Amino acid sequence: MKKLLVVFALIAMAFGGVALAATQYHVYKKNGSNKCEIDMRDHAQWKSGRGSGWTCLGHDTSRIDAEKIFKQAGCQK
Repeated sequence: MKKLLVVFALIAMAFGGVALAATQYHVYKKNGSNKCEIDMRDHAQWKSGRGSGWTCLGHDTSRIDAEKIFKQAGCQK
């Protein structure tokens, strides 16, 4: 029984690690404005929700690095 629990725990950790590694923070800027947003949606999801008036300035797996992109672009919330 203990071996079975260990196997399930290892499987859960393996799949959890894959999900975390796939996380991306995207920085989107509204065209013709200094308004920017950081979001976890990919380009297709963002466009379907917000429309085509936005441009992706960059993305990173770290929220802190995405905030650096945000600041370097001179964005406002």
